[in-house]
Amino acid sequence: MSHVITALKAQRAARGRVSVYLDGAFAFSLSAIYAVALKVGQEINDAQVRALLQADRQERAQERVLRLLAYRPRSVQEVRSRLQRLGVTEDVIQQTVERLQQCGLLDDRAFSQAWVQSRQERSPRSRRAIAWELQRKGVSNEHIAEALKDVDDYAAALSAARRYSKRLAVVEPSQRRRRLSAYLARRGFDFAVIEEVIAAFSADLSSDGT
Repeated sequence: MSHVITALKAQRAARGRVSVYLDGAFAFSLSAIYAVALKVGQEINDAQVRALLQADRQERAQERVLRLLAYRPRSVQEVRSRLQRLGVTEDVIQQTVERLQQCGLLDDRAFSQAWVQSRQERSPRSRRAIAWELQRKGVSNEHIAEALKDVDDYAAALSAARRYSKRLAVVEPSQRRRRLSAYLARRGFDFAVIEEVIAAFSADLSSDGT
């Protein structure tokens, strides 16, 4: 069935969106990048309308993902989950993921490496803890193992302890060992590593600051 485009109106409430009127009545809205190819008086059939709406749904999904990626890198599973919560259909999710993977904006291998680097620099924790975080984000075991291959638990625990030691300055010497041990345990380090770090900090842990 054919229709005639009778009006194209920019939406005030939604920037970059255009209302499309067919046969004198509002029919649907489109991203401006698709609406620019339309003109008043143009005939359009149902198949063309469906194609435009499908392309528009994919464009909107991609815009949502790009806004998400502007804050930090995301795994493929994180992107899928977010779009699912927004009610995006599975076919559009798949097309969006594939397009972003093709242009390198979605890459679980790069994501896992960036995640590990960020953890080491900002909030050191054990290989086991980081692996668990990445598994929850849907990253494959292969990518996780590759990203963690150069991570040393003792070095990470030592870095974490150095950061935390500033807080221990106001803690009674008798409580410092327990506090540091609990802190490192919460970051996934095992007992043997914690004991090594405690030994390395033994002087600071017992000092009364005088």
